[in-house]
Amino acid sequence: MRLLLIVLTCAALASCATPHIPQTQVSHASPRALARLQRFKLIAPASILKAPTAFPGAYPQLASLLSEQLQLRGYRQAEPAQINVYYWLAVQERPVEFKVDQAPPSQLGAYLAIHRLQDETGTLRLRLTDQANNLLWEGTSKTGLSPASYSAELLKQATQALTAQIPASAAP
Repeated sequence: MRLLLIVLTCAALASCATPHIPQTQVSHASPRALARLQRFKLIAPASILKAPTAFPGAYPQLASLLSEQLQLRGYRQAEPAQINVYYWLAVQERPVEFKVDQAPPSQLGAYLAIHRLQDETGTLRLRLTDQANNLLWEGTSKTGLSPASYSAELLKQATQALTAQIPASAAP
């Protein structure tokens, strides 16, 4: 019985130590058209979305991450831009409840504790178009954003995973 308990404890600890891997999906890619372009401009989501953005505190971090990652792929942020980079983050919240039966602290009877938490999942969407608004590349990256203390790191991992899917620029 002790061996089973030790094995289960080790498995639980190993699953906690496993890094979160964002799920990325490329829905459209034109590598030839994109490879010959180099200059890009980030388009803020507030200018394209009608509703207020979810998770507004993440957008300054997201803009700098996207700029940095695109520059690593051989693109540069400059005017006049050849590529418009549209980005936005959709956040889905859902409650998570844990019911924990505790031993009674006194003779008064059983005690049922209910812990209510919020689980947040973010979907980062990235769309690259040329100046004629022709779609060059589009992809999404889905990642957890909970707990809040790790959300910045999880968003960074999702951004890196998504931008790694963009073809590198071959422009001089």
